[in-house]
Amino acid sequence: MANAMVQVSQNMGMGNAAIGLGGAGIGIGLVFAALLSAVARNPSMRGQLFSYAILGFAFVEAIGLVRTLLPTCDWRVALLTCVRSSTSWLP
Repeated sequence: MANAMVQVSQNMGMGNAAIGLGGAGIGIGLVFAALLSAVARNPSMRGQLFSYAILGFAFVEAIGLVRTLLPTCDWRVALLTCVRSSTSWLP
């Protein structure tokens, strides 16, 4: 039973991490699509728009990394709770 709970927790954590990375990929695509659109409308502001796009890329990537790491932390807490409740030899 405990082994099955561990497997379920692992699968849930991996699924949540994949969702977070997928969202980050979509966000990065939207940032650079907006950059291409803005440069096509006003080519003289290319340098400033590129700086804003890199800043947006960094924010989206940070959110994606946080979204990837949080399910991993939740999975470890759930696993530790499950193991501690099913065995009496852990402190």
